[in-house]
Amino acid sequence: MKKTLITLSLILTLVVVLFGQTPEEAIKSDIEKLLIQKTQLEKDIEKLIAKKQSVQGEIGKEYLLKIELRQIHYSLDLEEQIADGLNEIVFELPVSKSFYNQTKVGTKLLDDFREGSLLLKGSLGSWHLKVVGKRVK
Repeated sequence: MKKTLITLSLILTLVVVLFGQTPEEAIKSDIEKLLIQKTQLEKDIEKLIAKKQSVQGEIGKEYLLKIELRQIHYSLDLEEQIADGLNEIVFELPVSKSFYNQTKVGTKLLDDFREGSLLLKGSLGSWHLKVVGKRVK
């Protein structure tokens, strides 16, 4: 019996010396580490929930630019100029949020001279594509 107690105390002493702490201390240390991890995970969950709510607020929004498309002829013919004004097209175009934010009302998206019409028909003209309005739906 005495030999057994001495052997057990030697083994326990050896464990404490080798591992630096008793099994109870090791368990307490593990519990503290797990509590710290739990707190960090709870904070991460709160951040993710807040991010999810902000993203859900953006889902379903449609960013629309109101676009004016017109053809302009450079001529003294009044009929042609009136026709250009009457043929003007205004439409809404869905765009990404970033493009919507960087585009201002009045921005010219296209202002190109029509070389083909000049060469083949002798007509001087150009296409104009301009942002005339913005809205979020």
